[in-house]
Amino acid sequence: MADKKRNERRKKDLIKEIRNQIKEKVKALRFDAQLTGKITEIGGNYIRVSDNEDGKTYQVNITEKTQLRRHFGGKSSLSEFSLGDEVNVIGRYTDKTKSIIEAVLIRNKSIQKR
Repeated sequence: MADKKRNERRKKDLIKEIRNQIKEKVKALRFDAQLTGKITEIGGNYIRVSDNEDGKTYQVNITEKTQLRRHFGGKSSLSEFSLGDEVNVIGRYTDKTKSIIEAVLIRNKSIQKR
């Protein structure tokens, strides 16, 4: 009888541990950085964006996985971007101060060509 209870307890603990691991993996997949702002600087593999809501400036890093899009979803390139363009950025924060973002998607709302 004691073995049965011990096995059930182990089973519950194992299930709890697996659930926690799944939660952590799902959390890692989410994009926690989303902002809309204007471009203040353009570099080789980054842009600086001033947030419309709080005025804070973010460095948005562009990698080979980053999708650059025009306003209506057409593909774009960094050469089409200009200072003052309004952009939407979706990605992940890479530092604790939440001022550097690794972008997954940057949509330039100022470029409307299809």
